[in-house]
Amino acid sequence: MPLNHSRQPDFLQIIPAAEAPSLPEKREPNYTVFVDANGGPIDIGGGGGGTITSNSITDATATGKSVLTAANQAAARTALGAGTSNLAIGTTASTAAAGNHVHPATTITATAIAPGTATNVQAILAELAARITALENA
Repeated sequence: MPLNHSRQPDFLQIIPAAEAPSLPEKREPNYTVFVDANGGPIDIGGGGGGTITSNSITDATATGKSVLTAANQAAARTALGAGTSNLAIGTTASTAAAGNHVHPATTITATAIAPGTATNVQAILAELAARITALENA
């Protein structure tokens, strides 16, 4: 929102709001203008005032406004659709493994490494060990 024309200074000292010191109580013709991240002025010196509500935020989505007005964390998660997964822990292709689950090397499939023919990690490692032994004994 641009500064009100009647409040335009004849000289601007532009300081990012995050780095700005407090304004003096009485503004002089030359005063500090705070700017947002996009360089737009932020008028913090009173004036129109009023209550800001989630609906006052014109570029907020309905989801964003729901998060802003959520009564608690659970309501915010619901507004985001978080925590609504039907993920099931199990051992089949359509379930997830528990975090402490161990996958035995014999059950992890892999592409055979020629000239070997093994298609699981355990058997591939056994073929590799045999090839190393053969090379060492040659």
